[in-house]
Amino acid sequence: MNPDEKRASPELVKDFLEFACWDNDVHGTADHRVADRAAGRLLAQHPEIARDSLYTAIVCGDLAEVERRLAERPQAALERGGPREWTPLIYLCFTRFSHPPVVRNAVAIARALLDRGANPNDSYPACDVPYTALVGAAGEGEQQAPRQPQGEALFELLLDRGAEPFDAQVLYNTHFSGDVELERKIKDDLSVTVRCIPLDKSEPGTCPFTGKPSAQRVVWAKSY
Repeated sequence: MNPDEKRASPELVKDFLEFACWDNDVHGTADHRVADRAAGRLLAQHPEIARDSLYTAIVCGDLAEVERRLAERPQAALERGGPREWTPLIYLCFTRFSHPPVVRNAVAIARALLDRGANPNDSYPACDVPYTALVGAAGEGEQQAPRQPQGEALFELLLDRGAEPFDAQVLYNTHFSGDVELERKIKDDLSVTVRCIPLDKSEPGTCPFTGKPSAQRVVWAKSY
């Protein structure tokens, strides 16, 4: 960032990143919508937020700024920071900020981070459960996080770079569209199958794997 440019206050940056990125304390689609709109208002009123740090550049989808910062300090791809003390990859995978550049550049930014050594198995501790980059990309679960628009491409990239394919939190309590070919692929790739379809309630939603409508959640599990 140019030292002559206006800088956002630390409080604004903190609020923006917390609104723009879901975590285990955010529950329900309404909460996600409110947080997304709040992040949008903050960025509109204070556009300097986008270039405050590597973390804000990632969450705002500013690919050029991300590349510039990583070219200056490649090790920044591995460093924890920001209000949540997350790595850059975790901020990327957990943001649901609907700012168009975020959606457009998510995969390119992920690749830039991984090329500089970011760990595809990065996580943060949610109580006693690790929420990994794959969990962030998937969304859904009990937090009912919106589906990552580039979720499929991010999944493929993370798995290709060495992410642990069997992540219990990703497959826990997740919507599934019932696609037979997809179920076979998940079984072949991850060695898990649908083990339980709750019959006590219907909860329409969206399958995080395909983006198709889903009538209810299912429980996946691995046989030992």
